Amino acid sequence: MKLLLPLFFLLLTFSFSLSGQIPAGYYDQATGKSGEILRAALRDITTAGHVKIPYTSTSFDIWNAYAATDVRPAPNNTIVWDMYSDKPGGTPAYTYTIYTGQCGTASAEGDCYSREHCMPNSWWGGVGLSGTLDPQYTDLHHLFPADQYVNNKKSNNIVGETNSPTYTSSNGSKVGKCSYPGYTILSVFEPINEYKGDFARAYFYLAARYMNQLSTWVTAYPSYDSKYIINSTGGNYKQWYIDMLLSWNNEDPVSVKEIDRNNNIYYNTPQHNRNPFIDHPEFIGKVWGGGTNAVTTLAATSVTTASAVLNGTINPGGMATSGYFEYGNTSSYGSTSSTFQAGSGTASVALNASLSGLSGGVACHFRLVASNVNGKFYGNDQAFTALSIPAVLPEPTSYPVSFSASNIQLQWTDATGINLPDGYLIRMSSAGYSAIAAPADGVPVADGPNDKNAPKGSQNTWFGNLMPNTLYYFKIYGYTGSGSNINYKTDGSIPQVQINTTP
Repeated sequence: MKLLLPLFFLLLTFSFSLSGQIPAGYYDQATGKSGEILRAALRDITTAGHVKIPYTSTSFDIWNAYAATDVRPAPNNTIVWDMYSDKPGGTPAYTYTIYTGQCGTASAEGDCYSREHCMPNSWWGGVGLSGTLDPQYTDLHHLFPADQYVNNKKSNNIVGETNSPTYTSSNGSKVGKCSYPGYTILSVFEPINEYKGDFARAYFYLAARYMNQLSTWVTAYPSYDSKYIINSTGGNYKQWYIDMLLSWNNEDPVSVKEIDRNNNIYYNTPQHNRNPFIDHPEFIGKVWGGGTNAVTTLAATSVTTASAVLNGTINPGGMATSGYFEYGNTSSYGSTSSTFQAGSGTASVALNASLSGLSGGVACHFRLVASNVNGKFYGNDQAFTALSIPAVLPEPTSYPVSFSASNIQLQWTDATGINLPDGYLIRMSSAGYSAIAAPADGVPVADGPNDKNAPKGSQNTWFGNLMPNTLYYFKIYGYTGSGSNINYKTDGSIPQVQINTTP
C-alpha cells in the first residue's frame, strides 16, 4: 500500500492550483492541420515532454498518481473514481479509499482496486522493454483505477458493444459477444454509457501518441484481439472500430471529470503531457471524420418564453453530409431535432430548425452536429451556443368579478388569488361573443378600436367612437408579464357582458 507523497508531487499540486488549464501554445503545431498530418502533429506534441512513470516504486509511481488524477472532488477527495463500479446519479455498491485496498487479485467485486490498462498491455507483449521504450505501459491517459474483479472479467478483450452479455457488473458494465454492426466475432467489454466517451477519447489518444507503434504491436503479437481493431499497416484502427468510437465520443461528450484528470496528469504528475481530444474534441473529427466536414456557424434567434429558431451552416467538403440540432437545459442535450440533409459537394449548407417546449428561466444549450449519410458522427464536428430562455410567469389564478357596462364604460373588481394579474385585456365585437378571439401567450395585444389594456387597480376602461343603437359584446382577460413574456388566462368561464349604445 503506497502512502508516500514525495515533495515533487506536493509542488506540482501547488502548481496546478495556479495553472489548471491548457498551457499557452501547447497546440500551436496543430494549427490549420487535418487528417494524418494533424494526427502526426498531435503525436509529436504528446510525445514531447512525456516522462514515463514507474509502475511500482518506492518514490512516485502509478498508485501515487491516482491520488491526484482519480479521486472524487472535495469533500470526497479520498474516494477513488472507478468507472468500472461507479453509478452516475446513483449509489455504487461499494467505493474505495485511495491507497486502501490496492491489489492484484480478487475473488469478488468490492475486494480491491487495481491498475487497469484500457488497451490491454498484452497487446504489446506485457511489461515490454525497459527504460523509456514502452511508455504505454504506465501511460495514465489509458491507465485507470478499476475494481480488480471486473478488470479480470474484462481480461484482454477490446472495449465494444454487446447485446448478449455473459457477465454484467454491479454498475452495468458488460462482457459478451460483440454486437456492433458489421463485426460480431469476438468478446468485448462494454462500459456504461456515461463513460463510453472517456474510453473513446483514451483510444483516440493511443492512436495519436503511438501511431508509429500500433501496427508493430499487431505484427509482433498476432494472437491477441488487437488484430481485430488495428490495421497491420498505417498505425490506425479499422474503420468499423473508428465508427464505434466516433459514436461513443459524440454520445458522451467531454466531462468535467475528464478535464480535471487531464489537467492533473499534466500539472500534478511527472508524466506531463495531455490528451488533445479532451482539450480539443474537434480534433477527432478533423483526423477521423473527414477533416473538412465541419459545422461552421450556429446561432439562436427569435427567442420567446418556450421556443427558439436555430440557424447553422455545415461544410460537406465534397462528401454527403447531414446535420441536426440538439438542445436541452444541461450539457447532456436530451432532445434532438429532425435530421437535415445537406447534400454533397457544396461549399456550405444552411440549416434551420424551430424548437419548442423549452424550459424558461434557465440557460438553454444548443449544438449542431455534422454526420455522414449513414448516421456516423464526424467526431465532434459541432458548434455550440447557449442563451437564456425568459421565465414563464404563472397565469392569474382567477378572473375579475362584477364585470358590467354603463353606456360605453366597463367596470370590474380586481381578481384575487395566489397569482395576481399585472393587467387586463378587454376585447370588443359587434358580431357576438364567438367573434372575440382569445389572446395567445407571448403575443401582446396593443390598444386599438376593439382592444383596451388596463392596469391592475384601474377597474374600468372606456370604448369610444361606437355606432349608435348597436349591440356590442365584451370579454375580459387577466394576464401576467409583458411583451413576449405575457401569459393570459383563457381557460374556464371568461367574464363577458353586452350593451347597446344610445340611439
